[in-house]
Amino acid sequence: MNLMGICEETTTGVARLKKKYQNNQLRYPAVAINDAKSKYLFDNRYGTGQSTWASIMHLTSLHYILSSDNLENKVYQVPDEIDEMIVREKLRVEGIEINGEV
Repeated sequence: MNLMGICEETTTGVARLKKKYQNNQLRYPAVAINDAKSKYLFDNRYGTGQSTWASIMHLTSLHYILSSDNLENKVYQVPDEIDEMIVREKLRVEGIEINGEV
């Protein structure tokens, strides 16, 4: 298997990944989807299934991050600019426009 990295979208899962990192047991770079604005603003509040779509987007961003040869096996947060883009798009679809920071 040619696994490049992983995503986790549960509080318990992210805590376990961080513990593995602290114990030097994390085998792949990981993105903590659970900590992303696009996760807790939509999926946690409305149960919209937003996390599935957001996970795909975050995996795509992980692909670009992984093009770097200096990537460590640790738990990464979702890049703010990508997370904000997802939040803005979801709000736009719901008819809400944001002109400032999310």
